Amino acid sequence: MDFVHAGSDVTQALTYYVHREKLRVIGREKDLVPMNRIALKIAKKVRRKTHTLFAGDICNTNIYDPNDKKALKEVARYFRGAGGLGSRCRGGLHRAETFSWARKP
Repeated sequence: MDFVHAGSDVTQALTYYVHREKLRVIGREKDLVPMNRIALKIAKKVRRKTHTLFAGDICNTNIYDPNDKKALKEVARYFRGAGGLGSRCRGGLHRAETFSWARKP
């Protein structure tokens, strides 16, 4: 609600870095789905109350290596699943941030 009160037209689920790779580093990979579901639930509740737009957030990944086929497959899998958000953002947007590279398919 504070973002809306500050003037934001988009209610964003705060899921930056809530993806399998980052959670694996801190031993919380099993919390991926529950954390994303809770963040989306909160953001959708705010959206309903305020009639703002809604967005899930996906972020960069540190496993990208253009010379490593295994890493490329893992990164592609991550983005196909929208960082664990997948279809749970139905009716909303996916916001992507902090990318310093891009690769053509």
